[in-house]
Amino acid sequence: MNSTTFNIAALIGPAIGSWLFIAGGAALAFLVQGLTIVWMFVALLRVRVRDIPKEENSETHLFRDIREGAIYTFQDQNLRWIF
Repeated sequence: MNSTTFNIAALIGPAIGSWLFIAGGAALAFLVQGLTIVWMFVALLRVRVRDIPKEENSETHLFRDIREGAIYTFQDQNLRWIF
């Protein structure tokens, strides 16, 4: 779905931008672009993220976690093929 949305936007976006440029010039095109950026910024500010409580004994060790991930990656046949 994400790639479909991206491809549709890549197809329709330049057409809308061209129409805005023809209808009102560069100033209108830049104004609409600026408004869409502000709109997306406001939408991101409205996203609510829940905090996940930590377990009492959940210490993390960077190098141990990296080693564990590397071991898992190279033990899995599909992941090993990618690397």
